[in-house]
Amino acid sequence: MATGNKAGQEKEGATLRKKGLVFFSLNIFLVLTLTLAGFLHSTALILAVMILLLGTLVWGLISFQRTVVQPLVELRESVDQMIDGHLDTQLRIRSSDEIGQLCQSINDQAMNLQEVLLYVWNHVQRSWVRMSEVNTLCGSDSPTEEIQEMIQGVIAAVEQDNEDLKGLVRLYNFFEVKVEEEKLVSNE
Repeated sequence: MATGNKAGQEKEGATLRKKGLVFFSLNIFLVLTLTLAGFLHSTALILAVMILLLGTLVWGLISFQRTVVQPLVELRESVDQMIDGHLDTQLRIRSSDEIGQLCQSINDQAMNLQEVLLYVWNHVQRSWVRMSEVNTLCGSDSPTEEIQEMIQGVIAAVEQDNEDLKGLVRLYNFFEVKVEEEKLVSNE
């Protein structure tokens, strides 16, 4: 199953926090400069600092839109597709910041879910084959009718479970798995 490198993620994970601190520090510096310019009664300096402050705020808003809001909107749209059963949807990882790490974790989770479904599918298929063999043996040796009915009831339940699971698995799109001769197999 897919796993991430948590130590590397913790180092890289502070990226958004660092950007926010730089933006905040720059604005504090500009406000303090503006205050100092007011004390010095320098109109040109006040105007220059106000323009820089306004430019910094506009840059901050645009940067926030591009690095936080837009990736989160795309993330939500992709997760909605996964919720609808499209596990082949891969989130685009734009950066190694917290949002990029979240996208990677969701991609890993979708891959792991596919592996679990593959395991369950193949396990149920094997169980169904075994139960069919038991049914054949029961029919040939003709054990007591009560045991034979019990075994046939178990087989019917396994067959129903198998059909239910097939229906569930076929609801999803897989990018690492395909159906081959009534068996899910990896595309590798």
